[in-house]
Amino acid sequence: MVAQAADDRLEQAGTKARFTPREAEILLLLSQGLADKQIASILSISLSTLRTHIHRLFTKTGCFSRAGLVAAWLAVQPKRF
Repeated sequence: MVAQAADDRLEQAGTKARFTPREAEILLLLSQGLADKQIASILSISLSTLRTHIHRLFTKTGCFSRAGLVAAWLAVQPKRF
């Protein structure tokens, strides 16, 4: 029951949030376990800008962790099987 409630919340967060191309890039790199400095370097943005993007993603989705952000993003990705 708790797991189902968590799944429902993630699905709602993902469907409410429409991710910009830049947000999707950041979420893809987060999903690969990269550190903030690595992501900022890859995207040629400052660490501060990256953290602003991540903060806005938390606000946009209502998630409380980076894992939650990635899960919300994955929930809206097309199924590949």
